[in-house]
Amino acid sequence: MQERTFSLLTAIRAAAALLWAAALVIAVGDRIPTTASDVTVAAALVLSTYPLIDAVASFFQARWVNGAISTTAAVALAVATFAGDAGAALIVFGAWAFVSGAIQLAGALSPRQWPMIISGGVSTLAGLSFVAASGQDEANLAQLAGYMAVGAVLYLIWTARTWRAAPVSAGA
Repeated sequence: MQERTFSLLTAIRAAAALLWAAALVIAVGDRIPTTASDVTVAAALVLSTYPLIDAVASFFQARWVNGAISTTAAVALAVATFAGDAGAALIVFGAWAFVSGAIQLAGALSPRQWPMIISGGVSTLAGLSFVAASGQDEANLAQLAGYMAVGAVLYLIWTARTWRAAPVSAGA
């Protein structure tokens, strides 16, 4: 039963990430914030909330360190984005993606959970690329929506695999 509850939580988390990616695309519209421009208030609001999805899921699963890291990232993103600094936002988001991805990767290695290994590895590498991009004049924040969409798909794959493998109790 616990595996199925965890799978449901993961599916909700993936759906929230897909909705968040869509919300970012809508909030940005045709004014994609770059490191050479300001972040709009709508984009700042959406960007600063994404780590909260991870924080809520982590706290629900009693993963306190992950929840604290994601909550801290949300606050730091709010400060960077509402200040209008796309470069700082990429640094914060990249650092968060790197740290949370490395934790996810390490946790998925034993037992081998391939979708989560891939997701953690992608997050770790993407985090480094976001930090590296922060120094470019035209690095844009729209790439974060694609990153979240890929992560959501990997979570959905993992959820489907876990759901099929989880035993169903007689009372369920």
